[in-house]
Amino acid sequence: MKFKSYFVTFLMFFLIIGCAGQQPQEKASTQLQTRSYQTKNFDTQDSFLVMKALVNVLQDEGFIIKNVDKDLGFIVAIREAEKKSFIGGTLNILGGIVGSEESWEKDCDVEASANVSQFGEQIRVRVNFQMKLTHSFGGTVTKKNVDSPEFYQAFFSKLSKSIFLQQENI
Repeated sequence: MKFKSYFVTFLMFFLIIGCAGQQPQEKASTQLQTRSYQTKNFDTQDSFLVMKALVNVLQDEGFIIKNVDKDLGFIVAIREAEKKSFIGGTLNILGGIVGSEESWEKDCDVEASANVSQFGEQIRVRVNFQMKLTHSFGGTVTKKNVDSPEFYQAFFSKLSKSIFLQQENI
């Protein structure tokens, strides 16, 4: 009987310590931080020109434009990837990492949405990219926002060049 009470006390002690030792993980970035690297202002007042440049960059990157609303300044595009076989490990696309524990053929599509709006004397562009991993049966395995500031910097650099080309009619 004494052994059981010691054992139960010992077991409870380790359960309490084990649970207390696991702290919830914080998000990698706050909403404000995410918006800061997904948004860029451009020194022009021509929102139509910026939207054209944005469509051109997305098409250059292999995206298919699905929807454009010039009045709202909204663009939706998708880049469908080829089927690939995965056996464990990770998949690194566009600076994001998607865990893959299953072992079957999968598609990794990248969806983009952009909002172009007037901001004082400038045009503000906010872009969001999301990866969607689906298995060969059509079901979604996982969705993950691309949260790499470096990826967005590279994208906005291409957009800046595209805006320049549009302004110069090249």
